[in-house]
Amino acid sequence: MFFYPEEYQTTAAAAERIFPKDDLGPGAMELNAAIYIDHQLNSRWGVNEKDYKLGPYYKPEPTQGEQNKLYRKDLFRLGLKELNTYSNKNYKKKFTELEANEQDEVLAAFEKGKASSLSGASSSAFFQLLRTLTIEGVYADPLYGGNKEMLGWQMRKYPGSRMSYTKEIQNEEFLKLDPNSLQSHMKHS
Repeated sequence: MFFYPEEYQTTAAAAERIFPKDDLGPGAMELNAAIYIDHQLNSRWGVNEKDYKLGPYYKPEPTQGEQNKLYRKDLFRLGLKELNTYSNKNYKKKFTELEANEQDEVLAAFEKGKASSLSGASSSAFFQLLRTLTIEGVYADPLYGGNKEMLGWQMRKYPGSRMSYTKEIQNEEFLKLDPNSLQSHMKHS
């Protein structure tokens, strides 16, 4: 919906390094976190619809977080481009062609703000956005494109969205519930 194919592949690879597959369950790639990110950036949220964006823009104190004029979608697109530029400069390969440990080194450099500026925003601002969206994509309701088959919820033993827990709360013993998505509520209404 938002990404070009190469941008999607780069996002999926970066998200997988932030939330990798391990013994506990699937990683961001298998959970479709990149699809969730794609949908979010294509929405009104991607253009900061509800945010004040008219300035003035001052250099913020370290405790105030980033202040920039970029829309989230533009920051993300610039960040993906810089991931490949930084990877080519330091490893002579695109980000998706790097070994996992090299991808981790690139992402660590972005987290620390060591990559070049992204039209006034720092590389750490991009990394924070990428990390936040990855975690959301792993655990959000599948209705939004990520958390494929509610596997993210199953790893956390989260029962998902339910209309009511009244019967379960009144039960004397602890009940383990299978995850339930908003999509299942929509099918029944």
